[in-house]
Amino acid sequence: MLICKAIIIFIAYMITFFAYGLIFRKVTGSGQNNSGVLIPAGMFLYSLLFFVLILAPKYHRVPLHVLSLVWAVIWGGSVLLILILLRRTAGEVLASLGKFLKENLLNSLLFLAFNVLQAGFVELFGRWSSSNNPSNYVAYVTTAVFTDELGTTHPVKGVLLRRFSSKMFTETYMDHSAVVAKIFRVHPLIEIRWVMPVLFLITGNLIVFMAAREIFRERSKQWLFFAGYQAAVACTTGSYLYSSFYMYFRNYEGKTVIPAVLLPAVFYVFWRMYQDPWDKEALLFGLLCVTGSFHFTGTTMYMIPVACLGLIPAMFGKKRAGRVFGNMVLLVLPCFLYAAAYLLIKAGIINLVIR
Repeated sequence: MLICKAIIIFIAYMITFFAYGLIFRKVTGSGQNNSGVLIPAGMFLYSLLFFVLILAPKYHRVPLHVLSLVWAVIWGGSVLLILILLRRTAGEVLASLGKFLKENLLNSLLFLAFNVLQAGFVELFGRWSSSNNPSNYVAYVTTAVFTDELGTTHPVKGVLLRRFSSKMFTETYMDHSAVVAKIFRVHPLIEIRWVMPVLFLITGNLIVFMAAREIFRERSKQWLFFAGYQAAVACTTGSYLYSSFYMYFRNYEGKTVIPAVLLPAVFYVFWRMYQDPWDKEALLFGLLCVTGSFHFTGTTMYMIPVACLGLIPAMFGKKRAGRVFGNMVLLVLPCFLYAAAYLLIKAGIINLVIR
């Protein structure tokens, strides 16, 4: 029964990401060859919407059961409305997907099998960590569900807090997990430790595969790049020194979105802008990924600037490098704005006292 509920939640997420991805496709006019970014774009757009809408109700201590009811209406209503209004675009995407699967049947089956095996490993052997982070990321959601409030109670000590945690107040994916647990009437662990890790893996794999398609035209080399990337990740998961550790063993944390999805997305966006500095679709996708990732973790504010700095040497000798550099400055701008807000919260200028 629990597995069935987890599958239902997973399907609901995928339909939601597909629907919100249609908005990105409609706005940017992305072509058929870029349909692989539809799900990641939808995930970050949906996450950004929740991030924006939940902060004020959370601050004013609106009960979780009320928030869940309201969000269920917004969630279901928005997806239904998008699918109705963009049904033609949805048909084009599904037709393009069917054509791609038919022409790339072997690679598609390999990709599916790899995702299943990867998800199976996570479910059976992953989600392990010797740190105290489970109390921060898992107990927070459980506490929110059983207290019917978001972030007002210490997840370990069980005492009422005087102030919202400056770190967890803006990491709203845990609030979303609590809302989902209420909507689907499941224990929070089902959503945060079963469903979310698989979503991170699949969306990240889609971006890596899209990067392989951009770099190589031959299908065999595309798969070789994808397999090589995953092998490199697998070889570095055993150490805390590598961010890949999050992908398998700390994948219930919001920071998992950085190594699993966001960093591959930044590389994919940079490669496209490197080839075409005027690629507005790539730039908008990058901005959406960076901004939407704040729903999951504030670590984005310094990880993305560092990642972009690491890509700068590739621009030496490139014509119109100034344009590419300008695009990368735009990519890190949301990080600086978020960092400024975070510092204001830490300094007490933005008041998070619980009333």
